[in-house]
Amino acid sequence: MPLYLEELSRWLAGAQATRQAGWMDLLSSARISSFENLLSARMGTSGLVKTVAQAASVIGYSFDEELLGAVLPDLPGDRLKAAIARLVDAQILVRRRQGAAPRYEFRHAAIQESLYGALLRKSRTALHRRIYLAATRGEGGGVPMGPAILADHAERAGLLKEAVGHYILAAKDSSARSAVVEARHLLERALGLLERIGPDDERERLELSAMAALGPVLTSTQGTKSREACRLYERAIEIVRRRPADEQAAWFPIYWGWWYTGADFGIQRERAAAVMSDLRRVEDPEVQLQVQHCVWAIDFNVGRHDTCIAAVDAGLALYQAGSGRESRTLYGGHDPRVCGLGQKGLSLWFKGFPTLAVVSAEAAVRWAHRIVHVGSIAHAYDIMAMLQRYRRDYGGLRHTAAAMRRLARKHDLPSLSAKALIFDGWRNANLGQPERGRKMAEEGFAIQREIGTREDFPVYSEMLAEILVRLSDRGSALDVVDEALREAELTGHLYWVPELYRRRALIGAELGFPGGKVAALLDRALQVAEEQRATMLFLRAYDTVLALGLSDRVAPVPVNVLRSAMAGVEQGGEMATLLDAIAHRANGPALR
Repeated sequence: MPLYLEELSRWLAGAQATRQAGWMDLLSSARISSFENLLSARMGTSGLVKTVAQAASVIGYSFDEELLGAVLPDLPGDRLKAAIARLVDAQILVRRRQGAAPRYEFRHAAIQESLYGALLRKSRTALHRRIYLAATRGEGGGVPMGPAILADHAERAGLLKEAVGHYILAAKDSSARSAVVEARHLLERALGLLERIGPDDERERLELSAMAALGPVLTSTQGTKSREACRLYERAIEIVRRRPADEQAAWFPIYWGWWYTGADFGIQRERAAAVMSDLRRVEDPEVQLQVQHCVWAIDFNVGRHDTCIAAVDAGLALYQAGSGRESRTLYGGHDPRVCGLGQKGLSLWFKGFPTLAVVSAEAAVRWAHRIVHVGSIAHAYDIMAMLQRYRRDYGGLRHTAAAMRRLARKHDLPSLSAKALIFDGWRNANLGQPERGRKMAEEGFAIQREIGTREDFPVYSEMLAEILVRLSDRGSALDVVDEALREAELTGHLYWVPELYRRRALIGAELGFPGGKVAALLDRALQVAEEQRATMLFLRAYDTVLALGLSDRVAPVPVNVLRSAMAGVEQGGEMATLLDAIAHRANGPALR
């Protein structure tokens, strides 16, 4: 141990100077076989000096005289100063700042740890309590204590409820600066301490506060449907429902998380109705913003893109950047403005406005970076990647997937890593590397299964089916689409159903299905797209009808309906290619 040798050399030099003895004689007469004994010898025979050093070691690596004096209230100021000076002379402590209120540090962390370890447990507990009480009374001098340090002192002092409160505050600070792994550890520590506290009203409130903070951390790192997040919110909502009715609005983040982690869309819709019913009279703008957040997420998933866009506009009118810092750590682990702008962009694409969709999605990414919040950046990347997949923008998707991977590695986000693999796999398969693409996509699906979350599964399943078609495994591709259709109809995730039917029709045509069966699938795609007013999917399905020569075998689409659909979308850019193809195949230039 180099530090031991260094301290031993310092002790020998001082001892030889005072005793005029050889170092062998000094060693043989001293009992310094341990580092703790050596430190005692270095501090001299004064018990006071050792007492001061050990009290300082309980405060931590760094401290000031004011706090140390508050911890040792019976020690006169002049004697405290003398003891500190002795420790500085012995190079146990280092004075870091001169002036009226100097700050001190232990010369080495091992010195502080050794002094701390030599204290009896009862003495340590008493000193931690004094330190905590002094610090919370504002007697910390020039060395401020953050909530994590206060929590540690309170816990070691046996003040468990106080410790839990500070751990929660520390975790919220960590979440706000995107240190989500740190936040999770702090909150799990808080919940662990609560298990040692008997049931009472205050304990229940603390548990709900910890759960409200931990839930978004789990959803942003493990995924919306992860087992851990679902279990936490189910437990939390049980507690909330036992609380007095006038408290319900105060626990809205738990209501919201309970909705957000619903196992399937049918359950999510039921929970959303319950949330909105319970809280419809609450006038708090933040609560109403998050109610709109629920609405736009629900409406997008069922394919109600007009009302999704309206809910986003209504919600963002309530958005206050000043309160966003808190809300983004409580509701889904992302900022509502980021979510709203991104979700609006996706719905605009479904409505046939890809340029406006890109503008909105890019605004979401910019805002996420501006607020420097990891969960929001991850959410914005996810939405941008999905839009680029819709548009088959392989170049843009390559950059976005790379950014997703970097963020996932840096902040340990397995859900985001899985999505990046699926997107990259699909992109590679479409650019001539189908086998590599399949392996990447399957690896992404495996991660999602491991963490227990499947998000946007209709789109991902259809992507996998396309990869399998590239590998000429159309039978497996058909199975994937059929499973996705069954799950979508069961759970209510309907926004991509028209494309699933269109994909099934394309695979069926390649497998030699009868024309009537293929036409029935495309007819269903057109019907659902029209019901959802998803004009982009309606036009794509109709273009496939024309491309396969099945216009006489599907339910007729009136010219005025088709003309209205084509006129009601963006006319330039990528839409022009689709519109021109329909007009050409329909032999009806007048449609344009």
